[in-house]
Amino acid sequence: MTMQHQVIQDNNFAVAMIEEGAYDEASSTLCAAFQAYQNCDCAGGMESAVCDAGVSSFKPSISLDECMAKGHPMSSSVDPDFPFMYSDAIRISPEVAAAGISQHDVTSIILFNLALTHHLSALDSNDPDSDLQKALHVYEHLYTMQQENMVVGSSGFPSNLMFVLSILNNCGIIHQWRSEAGTSINGEVIAARCFDKLLSVLTLISDNAQTTNKNEEVVVRGFYRNVVLNRPPAASAA
Repeated sequence: MTMQHQVIQDNNFAVAMIEEGAYDEASSTLCAAFQAYQNCDCAGGMESAVCDAGVSSFKPSISLDECMAKGHPMSSSVDPDFPFMYSDAIRISPEVAAAGISQHDVTSIILFNLALTHHLSALDSNDPDSDLQKALHVYEHLYTMQQENMVVGSSGFPSNLMFVLSILNNCGIIHQWRSEAGTSINGEVIAARCFDKLLSVLTLISDNAQTTNKNEEVVVRGFYRNVVLNRPPAASAA
């Protein structure tokens, strides 16, 4: 078994732990997988060399968005009483592994699942801020990674569009939550920035009919709902 296959197996084990609510075990598994993957040339010398330069010549057959759909169909539901959170951990299915997935994308999935683990753990905690800060740290690092390694698909849109939207959305609701809890001085301002970015991309998606299935449409509606809930009230007429 190659290191990449082992890391994928560890990721999928962690996803099962997340679904069972075993967040500590999931977190330790994902951290170990991430460290192991960073300490080896898992995908071959050429890809590692170009990734170090910030540009990848490796052309995976599967995008991050397809990984989200194939590994675990988008099933996050919209609860009218709570902000919408993208809460589905991402499996790397055998189909995806066989088709070809880059080292960058495997790393991105591991980090997303790690951030999600801390995020979900915070929901079950009486003292959630430590987990929320950990989740934010990973989400924000992951967002930077996506911006630096953006790949444009055949449609002219980034191939990781839903992945990036999920990061922005989850960052926004954490900043808002911490602001309301009084644990973040600038949380409300930063949340507004996240949701402004979210809205700009959602508008682009809507104008170009980029959602492809009902599950994606449910998720996009959840994102829109958060944008609307976090918009400042319109100024009253003079």
